[in-house]
Amino acid sequence: MSESLKRKIAALLAMTKQRGCSEAEAIAAAEKAAQLMREHGLSEADVLFTKCSAKSKTRGAGTRDRLWGSLAQDTNTALVFEDGFATFVGAGPGPEVAAYLFAVLNRAIDNAIAEYKATPNYRRRKTAASRRGAVQDFTAAMVMRLREKLYTLFIDVRSPDQRASAVTARNEMFPDGRPAKAPASPKFRNGVALAMGSDAGQRVALSHGLGGQAERLQLGA
Repeated sequence: MSESLKRKIAALLAMTKQRGCSEAEAIAAAEKAAQLMREHGLSEADVLFTKCSAKSKTRGAGTRDRLWGSLAQDTNTALVFEDGFATFVGAGPGPEVAAYLFAVLNRAIDNAIAEYKATPNYRRRKTAASRRGAVQDFTAAMVMRLREKLYTLFIDVRSPDQRASAVTARNEMFPDGRPAKAPASPKFRNGVALAMGSDAGQRVALSHGLGGQAERLQLGA
């Protein structure tokens, strides 16, 4: 489906009485949109919903993956992991915003973990298991802080109805998809690592002007 056809049908579907059209105009637009969708074998989900992907090293079961479900909810999108990518589905620009932040936050977590590994708290761990556990604690605490910040950032645009529509659209786009395995509940052991992870999350600057991408972070209610 060409983008021009998609935009044309979306514009027709947007011609409603609630948006100032007369009843006759709204009916004519709906009939024309239905005709075009029949001719091209399209559903409303094909027209109104988009998807956007970002590379992912995990498949939904890692410590940081608790963050991505929150990101999807906050941007009114639905998430699926496929072939090394995290794909967000929803009404624009939600998927683009979610994929952008997915990459930004992954990078922030990677950088913070690298810095943590240079600290005495990590380096004094004697075994691989204890070091791995310390990183998990650090990451879990950072993720918790980032989830709080995302919730605050998008509190005015979160919409249960838009989110439910996005889930339906995702299920139509990926009929053979399977829910990602839920990340295991963390078992915290290293209090210092937890505090450092929380501080690292607090230092990540999330705002509607993040990275000069202000226009990409303006989600409609």
